[in-house]
Amino acid sequence: MAAPGLAGTDLLASAKCHTLHNGVSMPLLGLGTWRLHGNKLRGGVFGALQEQYGLIDTASVYENEAEIRELLKEAGNPRVFLTSKLQPKDAQGTEAVLRAFDGTIQRLGVDQLDLYLIHWPGSSGVDTSDPENRRRRIESWRALEQLYEQKKVRAIGVSNFMVTHLENLMEDGAKIMPMVNQIEWHPMCWVPELIPFAKKHNITLQAYSSLGSGENRLLEHPVVKEIAKEIQQPPSVVLLRWALQQGLLVIPCSTSQEHLRENARIFDVQLSDDQMNKLSSIHEEGQHRFCWNPHKIA
Repeated sequence: MAAPGLAGTDLLASAKCHTLHNGVSMPLLGLGTWRLHGNKLRGGVFGALQEQYGLIDTASVYENEAEIRELLKEAGNPRVFLTSKLQPKDAQGTEAVLRAFDGTIQRLGVDQLDLYLIHWPGSSGVDTSDPENRRRRIESWRALEQLYEQKKVRAIGVSNFMVTHLENLMEDGAKIMPMVNQIEWHPMCWVPELIPFAKKHNITLQAYSSLGSGENRLLEHPVVKEIAKEIQQPPSVVLLRWALQQGLLVIPCSTSQEHLRENARIFDVQLSDDQMNKLSSIHEEGQHRFCWNPHKIA
């Protein structure tokens, strides 16, 4: 795919956004880049830019930050909201976290990152039940607070944190509440108690794996297909709109410009209460995670 000519274009300014609790505007819809490299990443990034997506989500563990920098450069360095994450192996103390962050901004080619997240509530080399995970979480969080206070990042947050993990941060003396908690969220796997907790503490929830993974059981689910027919939209729009109407931001992963264009239709439709309830009830058939389970982390 040819690079779009977007020099001087501010896609963040034109995107539909949500305001984080510190006043930073964050796009409701972005591009997820997990497992994307080479031509697939090129198709995803350039397709998203052409469809006016204002956010690109990556992580150091994805090993594609430098590729994203080069693709944005090829497209004329348009202004987009960039998210990256601290991987578990770097949750080894303040200095390790700061070094990891420096590596991320160097690979992305930016002086200031828009959003930096702790990717996982656990730490590499530590048993899931070990309370050492909790100690390292607050240590990592204090390092992120330091980066935020130094204005090296515009917003800080977490990923895959359950209510208990968030409560631990508060109990352990966090000075700043996370602006964002990015979590696996779809009708087969969602955590109802996170919604009121996030609202109470002004934490923005962002969904990943909204469309499922692999065999795409979600996109083929009878309830999803039924509602897609009712609203005359693709199943992907149904799933993304369900999350959006629950108050979550979304970052679907796609390498097809056609699918990226379809996904942007979430702003043109509205699901009824009955349709929302039907989708929310799917998890009663049995919860299914497409990614790791953070509930097991002490």
